[in-house]
Amino acid sequence: MAITGEPHLRVITLQRVGTDPMGQVMATAAAESEEAATALHAGGHIVRPYSTVRDGDVIRVTCMREGVARDLARGAAKLGTLLHIGDIVTPEHLTWSPEWVRLSTRSPVQFRAGRLEHRSQSRIDMLFPHPVTILSAVHERWQIDEWPEIPMPRSTQIGGHIERYRVVPYRAGRWVHRGWEGEIVLDLRPLNAEDRAATGLLLRYAALRNVGAHTTYGMGAIDVAAMDR
Repeated sequence: MAITGEPHLRVITLQRVGTDPMGQVMATAAAESEEAATALHAGGHIVRPYSTVRDGDVIRVTCMREGVARDLARGAAKLGTLLHIGDIVTPEHLTWSPEWVRLSTRSPVQFRAGRLEHRSQSRIDMLFPHPVTILSAVHERWQIDEWPEIPMPRSTQIGGHIERYRVVPYRAGRWVHRGWEGEIVLDLRPLNAEDRAATGLLLRYAALRNVGAHTTYGMGAIDVAAMDR
């Protein structure tokens, strides 16, 4: 089954079962149909059309296709784990043009440069953030998810600093990855109006879609907020 439908974003909230968010998503899709689970897995050569966040006793699944959201909601209803179906989010909901932004991690991040696909020869995983790395990966994911075309901001002009950080292990089922936790302050004032608007849009998108690698396992969850300086 090919994943089809108009690109948009919807968050499905599930009662958490176990420590492996990706495994729970796959089991939930399989409760609807094996075809739905097979389409979600799809092998390591693609960027999967969903990401997860572990939040206490719940898992929030960001779905990038209505078919994915529909199958997960139906499967979760059968399993008794469905808690909430969020409203559709469109690019218009994400419009934002701040001057200063605080980026805080909600789960460890493994930043990724180069192509996002698991088997890409140009992929580079790293533990320390940089505006170029963050925004280029988010912009690529935006394009893969087939959202409306926006220009890649001139992220080399973005200033900022790291306020705090630590490197920690993150366990998802039988897998353990190392990730970066902390806070980053970004100064968007050097950007022109178009680049600042594109950066704000991408950062708000990233707060729903996660950043970096292993986002289906729950890594890369962030919060973004405007700051007064």
